[in-house]
This record gives sequence, structure tokens and C-alpha cells, in this order.
Amino acid sequence: MQSHTRYMLITVFSPLAFLLFCFLLPMTHYHAKISNYYWDPIVEQRFLEAGEKKDVVFVGDSSTVHGIRPVDVEKVSGLSGQNLGMPVDSLVFTPFLALDHYLANNAAPRLIVLNITPWTANVTLATKGCDVGTPWYSSAVTVLRYGNFQEFKKFFLKCPEKLFHFPMVIAKQVASFDPRALSYVNLMKFMNSEAGYVPFDRNNPQSLSDRTCSPYLPLEPTFTSFVREFKQRYDTATTKALLYLNPAPVPLCDLNELKKSFEGIADNVPYGLDNRYFVNLRHLGDEGALANSKVVGEFLKKYR
Repeated sequence: MQSHTRYMLITVFSPLAFLLFCFLLPMTHYHAKISNYYWDPIVEQRFLEAGEKKDVVFVGDSSTVHGIRPVDVEKVSGLSGQNLGMPVDSLVFTPFLALDHYLANNAAPRLIVLNITPWTANVTLATKGCDVGTPWYSSAVTVLRYGNFQEFKKFFLKCPEKLFHFPMVIAKQVASFDPRALSYVNLMKFMNSEAGYVPFDRNNPQSLSDRTCSPYLPLEPTFTSFVREFKQRYDTATTKALLYLNPAPVPLCDLNELKKSFEGIADNVPYGLDNRYFVNLRHLGDEGALANSKVVGEFLKKYR
């Protein structure tokens, strides 16, 4: 009887212990170091900044991560910067978490720039849905590691199925963990030297193949509300919040339609860069990031 009870306890509590492990591990700094998932160390770096004094903080989706190189922006504008770009789901589900953490631990910047592509505005920030096709893993890790209970509850109530899916994702990652944290150390060193910028694919540059634009019109009213909330939240007597649209490929996109769509919403005028600078519709390659950062720097000159 005692043996049977022990067997039952092991059968019931072993899976529960494993599930608990899968939620507790991502809450630790150690998980970010050993995880081989591309975005884990990038997200981690956004929350490690402390004691910095930068003129401009860029927040946004992956197009910001790969498209804004603060070193090049500063060469043109004279304004120092920090790239706090996140994977798109972290921007969607936890839009203020990394920025609020930065502002609590660093000097307030002169400018906070929300930097996204037109397609992020239409498809992602506006809908804020959680379905099979929506990225979500990075936002789950973000709320687990850096958020509070309210943010945890808000995320998993919006995406309740992920409460059961998340442990499965972590379990699959275990086999690829890097206990020596070599990739983490190298990437962290690089990001710190580049003020948060990460090239999309420096070793294997590509160019965008001919294709039509993804639909981006009409803009959802919820996006306009989001931008209004963003500016009201961060505009102060010493800090100005801006919305800056990253470039679209040319000649694939009708810039006139983009200009009409974002008139009165974006602080810059939508523009394009040659297709050779793009890896895909939303992401610039390393040369493209350099070209785009120069354009951003010229735009920011008027805010010096």
C-alpha cells in the first residue's frame, strides 16, 4: 500500500514539478544566458541598461532592432542614442515594460522615438490578437522575468492557451541549451558596443526579391489610440515622444498611399529605400541599417 501511494505521488507530482520548472526557469537571468533562442539575449539586454545618459531612446519592433544603428544616427545628428527594439510580440503585448524599466534606471532622454514599419501599425499593434499565427513567446518570457503579477495575468488571460503551450516550448529548448553561454556573451558584448543594434544577417546578406506589398490600409483606429496613449504617457517638459515610420521598399510600395494613411499620425513623412537594402519586407540588412540611420539622423537634427 505504501509503495502504491509513493507511485501515485510520483506519477502526479513529477509532471507538476516539471511544469513549475518550465515557468520558473525563464524568470531567471540564467535562462537568458543558456537559451539558444535568438531573441532571449536581445530582450535581456534591454533590461540591463543602467546609469546611462542618452539623448534618444528608440523603441519598436524588430525593424528597430535591425534598422537603427545609434552610432550612425549620432554621427549625423549629434544625438547619442540607445536601441531598445524588441521582437514584435513584446512590443504588442508589453509595449511599455522595457521603456519604463529603462526610464527608471537611466537618465531621462530628450527624445523617445517609437520606430515601426507601416505593417506593424496595421496588422499587429492595431489588432493585438493572440492566435496561432501571432508571435507570443518573447512576450511571455518578458512578463515572467520582468513584469509583475498583473502583467502576467493580463497576458495569459488574453492568451490562455499559451499557459499550457509555454512549458512545451521550454521543454523543447532544453536540448539546445548552451551551459557555457558562449553565444550569449558574444552577442551581449556586441550589443553593448552598438548601443543595442543587431544586424539582421551580416554574414549572409540578401536582397528583397520582387513581390507586391502586404496590405497595410486602412489603418485601424486602435493604432491611432495607441500612438496617442504613447505620447501622453511619455511627453514631459524635458522629453518629447515621437512616432517614426521605418522605410518601405521602393518601387514595391505606393508611398503616396502611405503618406495619406499616416498623415497627422507619424511625425516623419513615410519614405522608401531601394530594394537592395532589404532582406525582406520589414527588415533592412546591415547596409540598409547604415543608410536608414543616416536618414533618421537628418530627421532628428531639428530636435537638437
